[in-house]
Amino acid sequence: MVRQVKLTTNPKDRKDQRERTENLITQTKDMSKLQESPPRHLKGIANYVWKRIVPELNRQGWLKQSDKLIVEQLCSQVAVYRDAYQHIFVGLPNKKGECEAEGIQTPIYKHLQNSAGEIVGVDFIGYKVNPAVKTMDSAAAKIKTLSEALGMTPSSRAQLLDISDDGKGVSLDDLQKMFGS
Repeated sequence: MVRQVKLTTNPKDRKDQRERTENLITQTKDMSKLQESPPRHLKGIANYVWKRIVPELNRQGWLKQSDKLIVEQLCSQVAVYRDAYQHIFVGLPNKKGECEAEGIQTPIYKHLQNSAGEIVGVDFIGYKVNPAVKTMDSAAAKIKTLSEALGMTPSSRAQLLDISDDGKGVSLDDLQKMFGS
């Protein structure tokens, strides 16, 4: 697996990383930044997440309008995660307005009937996992992947810039000098 390129403008980070980031920003300066207003179809939590993260992403300067779909997917997955969390740990209001958390698992019972079809007893069989747990787990994995992709997409641009530099990227000799080998 190839290590992802780190993008940074922090003066405390390595010079080659800062130069790569500055080169990426320079090469993509004519591309439009991400729009500050969320797309109309993003509602609720997804809309809120967009408003929180896009200004920061735009401030960094390397994500562009072409990365919009990845950001939309991230916002949507955060909304799915929060909804699953709500079901599991907080609960949704019932008819009385009370919230009762569903929990991570639900007990399963088997009703015992007599020959007339009347319920004469109940046996506990075990537990079943709340489907919201799987939804929450899946959303968390997608959030992680999409978050990495938001770093990887600009990184891939940086890698393409290195390839198109006709060998002007960091050479093996330069790497050996950097790491003292």
